[in-house]
Amino acid sequence: MRAEAEALLGRYGIAVDVSRPVEELGLAAQQMIAIVRALSLGGRVIVMDEPTSALTHREVDHLMEMTDQIRRDEVSVLYISHRLDELFRVADRITVLRDGRRILTEAISAITRMDLITAMLGRALVRSDRHDRRLPAAAVEKPALRATDLVREPRVHRADISVRAGEIVGLAGLQGSGRTELMRLIFGADVRDGGAVAIGEAGRSPASPGDALGQGVAYLPEDRKADGIIPDLSLRENMTLIVLPMLTRLGIVSRRRELEIVDRFIARLNIRAAGPDIRIRDLSGGNQQKVLLARLLCSNPSFLLLDDPMRGVDVGAKAEIERLIFELADGGLGVLMASSELEEVLSLSDRVAVLRDGRIVGDLARGEASFDRVALAIAEDTPAAAASGTAA
Repeated sequence: MRAEAEALLGRYGIAVDVSRPVEELGLAAQQMIAIVRALSLGGRVIVMDEPTSALTHREVDHLMEMTDQIRRDEVSVLYISHRLDELFRVADRITVLRDGRRILTEAISAITRMDLITAMLGRALVRSDRHDRRLPAAAVEKPALRATDLVREPRVHRADISVRAGEIVGLAGLQGSGRTELMRLIFGADVRDGGAVAIGEAGRSPASPGDALGQGVAYLPEDRKADGIIPDLSLRENMTLIVLPMLTRLGIVSRRRELEIVDRFIARLNIRAAGPDIRIRDLSGGNQQKVLLARLLCSNPSFLLLDDPMRGVDVGAKAEIERLIFELADGGLGVLMASSELEEVLSLSDRVAVLRDGRIVGDLARGEASFDRVALAIAEDTPAAAASGTAA
């Protein structure tokens, strides 16, 4: 059995000790062993769903070589990925899905990167109504955030980004481009492999989410159900979670002070609920999102990280959240906002930073940011020329 395993693994260039427990091997080796196992059972179609999402560049090259060998063995591969370089390297035909619908199917030789990006982003979704706000005059020169050479292998590679007080900077990029990973690095939720973050004029790199909160940084996660709400707790309990130490004396929470905060933010954010003690899981998605935004604002932050803040909310709630973001930025808060919808990034942002494969490949001032410019930055092999906003 060992001899057979060694022969199979050797055919695909995988050199491991077949007697070792799989849990002791790296993620790349585990993935490749799973593929070889399927082939050993006579599989004629292999489905690879984002197979390189946690691999280094060298491991990606090995997987590409392995995929070429699988094709030579006349096994079909369904390769699912948002990484364009991999698709153009490995695919014969490509199908684009958007919002659960098939948008196109073409031979890879018959489609350009720009055609592919346009199909993935959906040009028809981009709105023409763009805000014309001006940065607060008193805050325009104050740095709110500067991140330099951030690295988190394999998803973020030497990323630089800056935000001024009162400025809304949008992160544009395909799913899998590293938007969420970059925000988590800034917030201290993931350990950086390199680089530094400065909050404010004399800030230091947050070592943890608690450290980030202490420096005035608040983070709205992408998935509110998994990382935001605590479904069986009440609206009140969810909203005041991060300010409980300020409401506590001798280990007892002041219900009066807690309700004062809750009532104030229910009114300010127009949260529709039967009362503060209703379970948050019983609220609509839009109201859940507004409770999470209220949780951030309770801590009186100076900088906001908003990861897809309009995700899964209705049109009415979306308009209210947009209004709130403008109101906070007008009050001097720096905002770094990512969105899976390019229309939201273009509509809300004073400046747009474009991410591709974990790198900032474009930095476009408001007057220069357009669907075509963003799509071109995502599609090009070389980084797009940074706009004048970068130096600011």
